[in-house]
Amino acid sequence: MKVLVNAASAHMGGAYTYLSNLLRELLSVSSDLELFVCVPKVTKGQLDQLDFNERVHLYTYPYKSTSGGQRIYFDQIVIPRLLHQYNIDCLFSSTGFGTFRSSVPQLLLIRNPLFFNQDYQEKLRELGRPVWKILLRRWWSLQSIRHATCTLFPTEAMRDMVGSYISLNNHGTAVLHYGFDSTTFFGGLDNATIPLSTTVKDWRNEEACIAVNVSSYAIHKNFEVVIDALGILKEHNLNLRFITTLDREKTTDKVEFDKLLERSAYLDVENLWVRAGHIGYKHISQLYELADFFLFPSFTESFGHPMVEAMAAGLPIIAADTLVNREVCQDAGIYFEKFDADDCASKIELMITDNLLRKQMRQSALGRAQHFSWVEYAHNLVGIWQKLITENKSSDLERDVRIE
Repeated sequence: MKVLVNAASAHMGGAYTYLSNLLRELLSVSSDLELFVCVPKVTKGQLDQLDFNERVHLYTYPYKSTSGGQRIYFDQIVIPRLLHQYNIDCLFSSTGFGTFRSSVPQLLLIRNPLFFNQDYQEKLRELGRPVWKILLRRWWSLQSIRHATCTLFPTEAMRDMVGSYISLNNHGTAVLHYGFDSTTFFGGLDNATIPLSTTVKDWRNEEACIAVNVSSYAIHKNFEVVIDALGILKEHNLNLRFITTLDREKTTDKVEFDKLLERSAYLDVENLWVRAGHIGYKHISQLYELADFFLFPSFTESFGHPMVEAMAAGLPIIAADTLVNREVCQDAGIYFEKFDADDCASKIELMITDNLLRKQMRQSALGRAQHFSWVEYAHNLVGIWQKLITENKSSDLERDVRIE
C-alpha cells in the first residue's frame, strides 16, 4: 500500500510532533506500507535525523511560502502529479487543506480550530486585527472537506465545531484521538538538567506550589486570564509559582505578548510568573516533574497534546472549560470559565489548598493518559486507509461491470 502524506506546512510545534511520532509507529504496524511524505525543508532535515528505513521517502516542499498561491499550486497541481508519478493508492492531506481533484481516495485531517472558533474571531476584532484571512482559510478548508473522501478529526468536539459550518451527514468522517508514547517521552533524557531545577528546589524549601504550562504564546492561548488570576491569588497570600515556556522571539503576536508583560508588571506578579523560554522536547518531561499541576488556559484547541503529556507525568489539570479540554482530560481536570479570572483563581486556590484532591487527580491523570497511544492511532489510521482503498477498488469494479 502506497500512501502520499501531504504535510506541506508541518514546520513547527504540534504538527511536527504529530508527524514524527506517526511515521515511526506507522512502520511498526504495517509491513507492506510505503510512505511518500511532503514536508518543508526544515522539517525534512529534522526527520532525516530520525533515520527512517527505506519505506519512508521524504519529499521537500519546493516553495518558500506554505500558504497563498504557492500552496494552492502545490496542493492542486503538484500533488496530483506525484500521485500519478509514484502510483499512489491513497492521499493523506494532514494539514487541513486538501486536493480538489485527487485521482485516489483522500483522507483529510482537520486540525486548526482557529478557522472555526467564534471566540477567536471576536478576539481579533477586539484587537483591531483583520479577520478576512481566517474567514478565507475557513472557506478553503470547507471546500477541502467537500472534495475529500473522508475527513478525520482529533476530537469529537472538533468535529462538532466544524459541523456547525458544514453538514457532515453526507461526508465520511472519523475521529481518532492523538497518541502518546511514554517510552519516547520519558526515555529520551540525557544527563543534562534544565536550569530551573535548582530554582525549584529553593521554591520547595519555601513550600511553594508550582504550576506549569508548555506552550508558545498566541492570542488563543489565553494567558491574560491567568496573569489576572495570579494578581487575585497574590492578594490571598497563596504561595504559587507559574512556569511557562513562552518566548517572545517564537510568537507572531508580539504586540499582545508585550501587553501581557505590562499587565504582569502592573499587577506586580512578575516574581510569580517564570518564563523559562524554549526547552527541547527531550527535556520537557523534566519540567513536568518539577510541577504540582498543569495549567491550560487555551480557549480553543483541536486536541491539546501538552495536557496528555502532563497527565502521563501524573499532573492534575486545571483547564479552560471547553468541550475539547473536557473530552481529553475528563475527570483528570477541573475547569474554569474560560475568560473569568476570578473563577480561574478559585480553581487554582482549590488545587493548592486541597492536598487530597491533588492526590486523587494525580491517579485520575495517570489512568486517563493510558487512553492515548500512537501505536493504536497508527493502527486505526492504516485501517481507514485500507478501507478507503478497498471501497475505491470496489467502485471501480462496479463501473467496469456496468460498462461490460
